[in-house]
Amino acid sequence: MLCNDGVACNGTETCDTVLDCQPGTPLDCNDNVGCTADFCDLATDSCQHTAQDASCNDGLVCNGVETCNPSSGCTAGT
Repeated sequence: MLCNDGVACNGTETCDTVLDCQPGTPLDCNDNVGCTADFCDLATDSCQHTAQDASCNDGLVCNGVETCNPSSGCTAGT
């Protein structure tokens, strides 16, 4: 409890009787969806996944504007 810095994003710190406070393992916020920006929000101590439509753009205007669905990935344009 004495080693806890109160920040969930950087993991749960532990106390070692010889080495003193030890860092925790940071949260893994990777959602395995290629078109999202994944990060740990320090204000809410939770993972966030923000859609990045630009990463889905195939550069072809005629097939519509591709978008990012935060759950399933890139979706084709119309």
